[in-house]
Amino acid sequence: MTKIQISIITVCKNSESTIRDTLNSVSKVLNGNHNVEYIIQDSLSIDSTLEIVKEYSKKINNLRIFSERDTGLYEGMNNAISRCTGKYVLFLNSDDILLNQFNSFLDFTIKNKNIDFYTAPVVFFRRPNYKIKRVFLSYPERCNPIKNLILSYVPAHPGFICDLDLLMKTPFDTNYKGAADYNQLLQITLKSKNKRKNFNKPIIAMAMGGQSNTFRGFKIAMAEMKKINKKFNFKEKLYLRYIRNVLQHIFPLFLNKKLDLVKITKELEDNSKIVSRK
Repeated sequence: MTKIQISIITVCKNSESTIRDTLNSVSKVLNGNHNVEYIIQDSLSIDSTLEIVKEYSKKINNLRIFSERDTGLYEGMNNAISRCTGKYVLFLNSDDILLNQFNSFLDFTIKNKNIDFYTAPVVFFRRPNYKIKRVFLSYPERCNPIKNLILSYVPAHPGFICDLDLLMKTPFDTNYKGAADYNQLLQITLKSKNKRKNFNKPIIAMAMGGQSNTFRGFKIAMAEMKKINKKFNFKEKLYLRYIRNVLQHIFPLFLNKKLDLVKITKELEDNSKIVSRK
């Protein structure tokens, strides 16, 4: 039996409008790879989400589907983690796209030993044109305030690939409604004993939108993040984080060649064309 190196998790609820995009990218990128398992954790969708997922049951190796009631996104994530068998875990949202560079990253994790978690850049795109609008960069060391406007010590969650045992010991705190992922990231990244390694190419394209981008979602997350920073004595000012988020919209102009953004854009467009023909 092939050993699972990475478990990819997609948590979803009523995601019929986007999940086919996500599933198609997983099917295309993995292309029969037996080193990876894909877990769908559904929260009792009442639309056609599960029917769409089941269409891919023969196209994606090691696809496992679960549908059950939960109290929200973070409990769904915890439930999915408990079912993983891979060495590492990657979260792929139900409107995001897995990129071809994932296969190089998979090889990267196999070659490197005793790493607790990996980080990778994340590109953000906007539907319906699938153009890349923003690039999130993380860095494994603390930076001076100027560099910190460009490089974040705390990675974006889709660019965070963590050892399963470490995640099991550090589950999402479901008391948080908008920043449980940030709380978990700080718990893990701030511990100096946890060995970190950066992969220099994006492996996930994240869709812009969702609850965190609404004013209410932003307000909830901001308030929770202030409390979390205080709890961990993390000194980064939140206004720096949001200045950085604004600056990240100009990064595609400068990182086009380094990150193969033209190639990634075409990959996103091609994936959407395949989906639109279905």
